[in-house]
Amino acid sequence: MSSIITDLYRGEIQLRDCVYSDDSDVAIHHRAVGEIRERMGKSLNESTAEQLSQLTDCYEKLIEAESSEAFRQGFALGVGLVMEVHAQLSEMRVGQ
Repeated sequence: MSSIITDLYRGEIQLRDCVYSDDSDVAIHHRAVGEIRERMGKSLNESTAEQLSQLTDCYEKLIEAESSEAFRQGFALGVGLVMEVHAQLSEMRVGQ
């Protein structure tokens, strides 16, 4: 029987593929930004269009880094909560 942790370790689950659905707010806004970027790129001169491209690429990397950090911190917090509850339950069992 497979486990989530094993599947993650083996690379069988790609988190970026299942973070949001195509009709989520994230996907909708992502498409809107892409459309605006494309329209702006067509109306700007080459140098300014390249700067816009670099700026949006940088924002995409920033958002990805922030999302990863939030995930790591949330995961660590969740694990800490589970450990604390487990310790308290263990103490209650020992005290009985």
